[in-house]
Amino acid sequence: MPSIEARIVSVEHDTTTDWYRIGTDHERVKRLDTKVREKAQEAAELKKSGALALIDFTEKQGNINPHTQRPYLNRYYEHAGPIDVANDDGITTVAQTGRKTDPGDAWRICLAAGGKLAVATLPLMEQRSFEAQKQVAYAWAEYFYFTPPPESMGMPEPTFSTRVAGDTGNGDYSDGYTHDDSDIPF
Repeated sequence: MPSIEARIVSVEHDTTTDWYRIGTDHERVKRLDTKVREKAQEAAELKKSGALALIDFTEKQGNINPHTQRPYLNRYYEHAGPIDVANDDGITTVAQTGRKTDPGDAWRICLAAGGKLAVATLPLMEQRSFEAQKQVAYAWAEYFYFTPPPESMGMPEPTFSTRVAGDTGNGDYSDGYTHDDSDIPF
């Protein structure tokens, strides 16, 4: 059963149809209907209090709209109760909306990255068959997938060094090695 958090702003009774119309300040669900007087009274009490309410309702398709040829969506009031907002300091708490990556999606991403690296290293490989490329791609995918995050996420630092030959760590290459382009394979 769907529910919304909203304030009830109006409760009206149509005596010709005996329906009660309950208006809310919700951005999507503006009106709920009921024929049950007790439910309408419950809504009227919440309207008087002005309290934020958790409102349960049901949705059913109604008659066909002659202008759009689609059925109307009728929403029926079921139950509501005040939401306790004690200690309301006026600051809205917002939860992070991101989602965790599905393991299947993460594996496919890692395998795609591994495939790119296998193709990129193809000129350096002695055996250049498709099977060899698949093995390299799979090895890279496993490496990416199973490598834990760095310490900033509560994990230990990697055990390998990311420094290159000649790097003293302070940005200069003062080991006496003369760097030229002769070692580039292309």
